[in-house]
Amino acid sequence: MATLVKELRKRWLEEMQSNPDDKKHGTAYGYTCGCRCDKCSEAGTGTYSKRRTKVLQLQEEKRQAMLQRRVDKLEELFTAAEAPLPRINGKVVVCPKAKIERNKDV
Repeated sequence: MATLVKELRKRWLEEMQSNPDDKKHGTAYGYTCGCRCDKCSEAGTGTYSKRRTKVLQLQEEKRQAMLQRRVDKLEELFTAAEAPLPRINGKVVVCPKAKIERNKDV
């Protein structure tokens, strides 16, 4: 299957190179086929850049969700222990267990 795809791309590249007005010029697919004309290079780079931005955005969303789950778990634990959740400037502070136990004795 991979060999067939390579052969097709090779054939399409030859067609693109022989016809500068080919409709695949200026597309990410043209770049994927191997065309490195200015239009195709720009399209390939733009597509990569957009894809990378989306990946970074998804990673940040996952990180934020993970942090929110941690805060939720801490709130649950502190509520169960009837202790106030430690905050600095309105943000939840994750304290080592030793500090939490020391504060309970006071």
